[in-house]
Amino acid sequence: AVFLLKNKSDFLVISQSKIYKNYSINTAKKLSFLNCCVAIKTNLSALILYKELKVIEQKLGRIRPCKNSPRTIDLDVLLCLNFNYKKDNFFVPHKELLKRDFFIIPAIEALNLAKWPINFKLNKLGRIFNTNRILSA
Repeated sequence: AVFLLKNKSDFLVISQSKIYKNYSINTAKKLSFLNCCVAIKTNLSALILYKELKVIEQKLGRIRPCKNSPRTIDLDVLLCLNFNYKKDNFFVPHKELLKRDFFIIPAIEALNLAKWPINFKLNKLGRIFNTNRILSA
């Protein structure tokens, strides 16, 4: 997914977090997932950006049989430095951002690497969560 982002003319990838191994929540069987965040610059509107990410998911063969089921790829817009957005089921910042360590830790890392500002609440939560789950850089 990061390779495809880097090769799209509408995106400039500024930084990428390490890859973190995480486990599913609210499921009977604990499944493992890999997560990372990228900091990008784009002139696309929030909704067009969201649609472009869905195109990348389709190119990578996204399969999601039902809501909250495991999926082969899932690209989300977690936050934007200069605006908030809400339409239908698309929220920026992501409505679960501050509830999930698998969002917070890589997001803080990508923002730090990009030398972009980090929201106080995000930074405070980042210090609370365990960061010892790094798989690779």
